[in-house]
Amino acid sequence: CSKTKSLFRLGMTPLVRSTSRPKWERIPTRNCFYYRSPRHKRNYILSFAFAFDKEEDTYYFAYCYPYTYTYLQKFLSHIEAQNFDFLQREVLCRTVQHRRIDLLTITSPQPLNDKKQTKRVIFITARVHPGESPASF
Repeated sequence: CSKTKSLFRLGMTPLVRSTSRPKWERIPTRNCFYYRSPRHKRNYILSFAFAFDKEEDTYYFAYCYPYTYTYLQKFLSHIEAQNFDFLQREVLCRTVQHRRIDLLTITSPQPLNDKKQTKRVIFITARVHPGESPASF
């Protein structure tokens, strides 16, 4: 990581949960370190200290609060069930795992009255890379 501007510099910390701690918790800021490393071409490094207190537990660490594909699909289905006249949801394509890639079109249901009239188009993509789940919130 070579970013000088990072939420880690402003106090954001990774999250942890385990089989005995089912809720995600932030690692305390006093245990997290974000710094330039001379050993890594002066790139920034995030490191943290964590005590594995229960040997039998399985531990999970995350960059941000996970927002699962299942949660996203439930949310989109809920919105679609509202039958808003300005929203259209369709399957754009499917992933290798056969998951939906949705295309949401949000527009006025009224047709354009004049041939000279045009609508502005805004194209938004999200969750293109694994660390982008915060974009879902």
